[in-house]
Amino acid sequence: MVKLARALWIVPLALAFSLLHQSHERAKTPPFILAFVAACLHSLFPHPNPLWTALAGIARQALTVTLFLIGAGLSRPLLQRVGFAPLTLGISLWLLAGTLSLAAVRLG
Repeated sequence: MVKLARALWIVPLALAFSLLHQSHERAKTPPFILAFVAACLHSLFPHPNPLWTALAGIARQALTVTLFLIGAGLSRPLLQRVGFAPLTLGISLWLLAGTLSLAAVRLG
């Protein structure tokens, strides 16, 4: 419950900081804030519409990926500078390690 309450402060704090640091150029809203709001709306107002459920799932996944990238210190310019090959190698090794770990656990 405490974690949820802390997470819900993201939106008001983002709005407060945007008002506090006003400038003449238009502020960009970070995509993870929009994904967070969409996931919260789905939790508050569940609806059986499959489109609404699919959009909430996409928002939840986007929020997870964004928070991972922030935590890992990765950004789009950094990923572009490093290139596609190291990224592919890292993802492949992660999948291999995960698959082997799961197989080891399941086989005992």
